[in-house]
Amino acid sequence: MSTAGGTWADERLYPGLKTHTTLGSYEYSDLPMTEDYGVKPGGHIPGQVVCDYLKHYIAKFDLGRRIRCNTKVTTVERLQEIDQWRITTDAHSTIICDKLIIATGLMAEPFIPTIPGMDSFGAPVVHTRDMRENAPKVLETASSVTVYGGRKSAQNAVHYFASNGVKVHWVIRESGHGCGWLASTKPVIPSLALDRIPFIRTVSALSPCIWGNADGQSWLRGFLHETRFGRWITKGFWSSVTNQLLAQNRYDSDPKLQKLKPRCGYGLGLHLVQLWTLTDSAYHVCSVFWTGSTAGGLNFSTDFFALVKSDMVDVHIADITQLSAKTIHLSNGDTINTDALICCTGWRSTPSFKLLPEGMERDLGMPYRSDEVDVLADKASKEILSRFPMLTDQPTTAASAEIVRDEHATRPFRLYRFIAPPTNVFNRSVAWMGMLGIRAASEPEALWCVAYLTGKLVLDKKTPEERERSGVTFEDERMWETVLATQFCRLRAPAGYGNRFPDLTFDIMPYFDVLLHDMGLETRRKTSVLRERFTPYSAQDYRGIVDEWVAKIGHGSVKIQTS
Repeated sequence: MSTAGGTWADERLYPGLKTHTTLGSYEYSDLPMTEDYGVKPGGHIPGQVVCDYLKHYIAKFDLGRRIRCNTKVTTVERLQEIDQWRITTDAHSTIICDKLIIATGLMAEPFIPTIPGMDSFGAPVVHTRDMRENAPKVLETASSVTVYGGRKSAQNAVHYFASNGVKVHWVIRESGHGCGWLASTKPVIPSLALDRIPFIRTVSALSPCIWGNADGQSWLRGFLHETRFGRWITKGFWSSVTNQLLAQNRYDSDPKLQKLKPRCGYGLGLHLVQLWTLTDSAYHVCSVFWTGSTAGGLNFSTDFFALVKSDMVDVHIADITQLSAKTIHLSNGDTINTDALICCTGWRSTPSFKLLPEGMERDLGMPYRSDEVDVLADKASKEILSRFPMLTDQPTTAASAEIVRDEHATRPFRLYRFIAPPTNVFNRSVAWMGMLGIRAASEPEALWCVAYLTGKLVLDKKTPEERERSGVTFEDERMWETVLATQFCRLRAPAGYGNRFPDLTFDIMPYFDVLLHDMGLETRRKTSVLRERFTPYSAQDYRGIVDEWVAKIGHGSVKIQTS
């Protein structure tokens, strides 16, 4: 791409694209996104504003000279004999480095499922990544399009085409989780919308979390998740949030809107909704509790639900089984005549470059194939479920609802603290960034990554004597904590992306606390106890953590390269 920004780069923007989060929640602490950017408090941020903000950030801190645009990495090779990495690009240039950060993120490589008959379809097949380039062309020639998918990118595509006068057939997989939750800026708890509640400590305590005690609320978490009365309160909270969204979106006001309810089988979603609301007989509404980062913002320029109810949109709950000449065949026997297929089918979470020598995936923490029984993962799941009985009531559709994106891998990403490889095979020479399913800049994550790579971060807190008495090596402990965290993500957000990568939406605050604890930095960063407990955190609360870290390890210990 010709500009930095990934999802928010110039090439990826299209009319109507906005953040799910609101002003103040999507910025870096050393460059606040003020109202000067044209966004009002409480408003969602247009994609072009995010792009401009990133350009301003790059200019302010002179990062442009360190960025190579229009360059694709083709191979990453470990030079074991000299403890370095060699990166080769599509321009046949080579970079040799001592330290490597893989920051390709989770939305770099588009995924388009293989559908029988695609070769004879005879109409454009467009992934949402290419909306900017191809959507205007489709608008010029199409009288109808088919949008395949149910989450936010599909909702954006439906709105884009229907609001521009093109008939939309919206196909949401029957075998999937249904449409993703849509949340407005209206409060789901007093004074706060859905996108802000994960950043409030007291609310965060209502989410079962294996590293939750890092936030200093162990007594509250113990009550909420280890006692019957506490679990009743917790379930009631998530039921209330779910029902607030159901009421705000008025799904039952129209047969087409009823089809947009997020679905799950028997599980917490069923029990909560049956206890507190009436449910549709065809399927059961999936509680927000299980859905992780799949909830999107009602950030459209016009009334989205009114558009869906109009004649411009038809909603189909079915799978696409086959394509033929400008025709889509559905699993329910229906066919759709269409002029284009818009695939809102997500992304491959693994990088597209080739690794050399082959077979490093396991040590790097990447998905890989193994036909052996995953004994450690089974042990981790049992421990998690014994600590948090609420998680035993999993939605029954979760295991089969995800489209298979990698038929070869049987193990997910396994990264220590979701950043470092699970072993020290590479001598702290490589780390990952941007692997979290959250929608906020993570400065604690970035600082931990740099501290780890520079060798200044002490991971093993035990003395040699304590380690010997424990009978467990740090390498084994590190692997166990990594597997435990990975399995927790799978169990915590099965109707989100927890099966593929860390989907930490409701557990992000204690995760940041873990990282700060590792570095010996202050976790409680508000000015009073009340603010600490009941006001949402933002990037500005982490302002100054780099200076705090440098002061802690000694100014002379860190060399800041300026050229």
